Amino acid sequence: MRQRVKAACRTAQTVKDVAHLLQGNYFNAYFFNEDWQRARGYFNPEDYSIHELVGSEENGWGEGQDPRAVTLNPQVKVRHISSSENVHRFILFYPPG
Repeated sequence: MRQRVKAACRTAQTVKDVAHLLQGNYFNAYFFNEDWQRARGYFNPEDYSIHELVGSEENGWGEGQDPRAVTLNPQVKVRHISSSENVHRFILFYPPG
């Protein structure tokens, strides 16, 4: 199942696609901005809410979780960048402006 989900993650094109892939299983998704200055994790595929992660690319993300949740736009474009045992990572491509 893990390899099947990873292969499916590679085909995801939007946040909505990722939500659909994660519903009903134990996998999680992290999303990064293109500049790697912001990371979000603990994605809820039911309402697209996600938490800002504390940390940095150099020191590691998720060392603490910001209690504030934000809601991702389901139409934002994504690209799968990596997977570990239970977490799939994506870049968010927000439109200019």
